[in-house]
Amino acid sequence: MNKTFIALLLIAVLFNACDKKAEIPSKVITFNVFHCITTEEPPPQDGVYYLKSPGADILIYKASSLFGSYLSDEKGKVTITLEEGEYDYIVINGNEKNITSDKYVIAGIFSTSEEIHNSPSQANVAIGSLRYKDLNMDGIINEHDKAEFAHLKVVNDASVDIYCPTCFNPRRN
Repeated sequence: MNKTFIALLLIAVLFNACDKKAEIPSKVITFNVFHCITTEEPPPQDGVYYLKSPGADILIYKASSLFGSYLSDEKGKVTITLEEGEYDYIVINGNEKNITSDKYVIAGIFSTSEEIHNSPSQANVAIGSLRYKDLNMDGIINEHDKAEFAHLKVVNDASVDIYCPTCFNPRRN
């Protein structure tokens, strides 16, 4: 009976060890949501301001399913813990999103001539124009840089800046 008990105990231990899932490392991700405003008067930084955007809704997807929805706080921030892996996200701020209607992910607003010169080639830009992400990293913003969602690969703790063109008004010259 001792051998039977030991055999059952060994099976239970092995079953329990196999039943435990391997822990996937988690990382802290801070999303900083901004909206971009330009002015007609020439304040510093070529008239471009980035304002923190409280109340923006960040929708995070994993494997095409909604993972979570988070509202930015009064400082325009959302801090969450995500397991390592691949995620998609979209930010809705009032009537605006961090992706344009023609599917470009917004990376900010061009604020200097130097920034335009040092950025991937993008048609019809001037100071105050929306700047798009070069998703395929070929140095040219074109059809190959369009997306339904922004993409996030979580491997380390990170801070992600998100830009929405809320109150976006091109400067008049």
